[in-house]
Amino acid sequence: SINPSGVANGPKGYGISGIRLIENVPSGPPAVENSAATDILAFEAEVSGEITGTGGEVPNVTLYYGSSDGGTNPALDENGYLHTSFRLSDSGEDLALTDADGVIVFAYDDFPVQSEDISYGIDAASVERTFAVPTPGFDNANDTPREPLFSVDSSTFTGSVVVELTSGFVTDTIRYTLNETVPTANSPVYTGPLTISNTTMVRAISVGANGKLSTISSESYTELGATVANQTSDLPIVVVETFGDGIGSGFGDTFIGIIEPGADNRSHLDSAYSLQTRAAMRIRGSSSSGFAKKQYRVEFRDENDEDRKLATLGMPAEADWIFYGPSQFDRVLISNPLMYDLSNQIGRYAVRTRWVEMYLNSNGGELNQSDYVGVYAIMEVIERGEDRVDVEELSTGAGGQPVEGGFIWKNDRGSPYVDPENVTAAQRAFIDGAIEDLEDAAAGPNFTDPRAWL
Repeated sequence: SINPSGVANGPKGYGISGIRLIENVPSGPPAVENSAATDILAFEAEVSGEITGTGGEVPNVTLYYGSSDGGTNPALDENGYLHTSFRLSDSGEDLALTDADGVIVFAYDDFPVQSEDISYGIDAASVERTFAVPTPGFDNANDTPREPLFSVDSSTFTGSVVVELTSGFVTDTIRYTLNETVPTANSPVYTGPLTISNTTMVRAISVGANGKLSTISSESYTELGATVANQTSDLPIVVVETFGDGIGSGFGDTFIGIIEPGADNRSHLDSAYSLQTRAAMRIRGSSSSGFAKKQYRVEFRDENDEDRKLATLGMPAEADWIFYGPSQFDRVLISNPLMYDLSNQIGRYAVRTRWVEMYLNSNGGELNQSDYVGVYAIMEVIERGEDRVDVEELSTGAGGQPVEGGFIWKNDRGSPYVDPENVTAAQRAFIDGAIEDLEDAAAGPNFTDPRAWL
């Protein structure tokens, strides 16, 4: 039997793979091969197998935790690393580890928002926190402080809301800002609960006793005026808050929250958000940019202004979206989303859409009925991705290698190259050639036969 260190106590069913020695190597350690997993009772696991040759050294043995052994596990990537067969939302959710009988061994209750290249777990002092510095093969013990936790999630409110911030250790100092700027070691010191009585984004960091800074955490609170405090809709409601900044042709910082219908099949403007995120937003379109009802290009962003992929109203997780406001070119208001939906229903990908009612507050004050901008459709951006346009990445053609893969091209104002956007000379020649072939086929005698141009 063996005693694997670090295995949580609990009933059988963890699924450690056994080890079998299969080859006689007189000058070195025996070769090893993973065999079928056996039951585990508490901390002890039984492994079987015949040693056919002892060799001259003690073999190195690796135990693989999982439902199948490390040598044949389909979850191994091209570098030999083991991955789970599921994905976690970077916006936070519940996560539990159970044994084979369904008994919870360990659980995170709604772990917080995650950031790219920042790990989250439990340190040597049993504190849940983020880890900016990787420590593979060692305990999660680094000296970067945990980001502050907020007592109140982003929300709408009336009157005021009292927000408390907590750090990971009593020796940490919390610094914060109330004007959307990045907090630093010189920002105001948090000394007690904050009473928020106006629309505000609170951003905070922890500063350790060693002077090191945590990652940033933030929440946003939007004050509701009397004209909208009891507003409801049978569609999801989107709240866009710019904190007094206008929205122009360049991306500007915003906060976006989405409220979905509850048990009464109505969305209430004073209910909790189902999605909340920092974002960047700009007006999109050429002629439509002059319409009274604007079209918007939106990027969900994390605290470092990097893309933040979030599942939105049942659509696959991504960071890039369009807020489409049908108006004078679409009097029935449904033309584009209707055709996209019909295409998806027959199995041909088109952008997915979800209808919402939207409020956009750009004056920095409370949210009122004058901030209502009407019915919008949240739409996917046409871009390469597993859940969008699923084509292979176009190779660069570097070193004289042939250009291979897929691309996205448009016939519109500005650059026609969508993905890749910044093309190499070889990629440009490849894409232009493909488009020319398509044009030649469309102008040829067999243009009605798709086989002539596909």
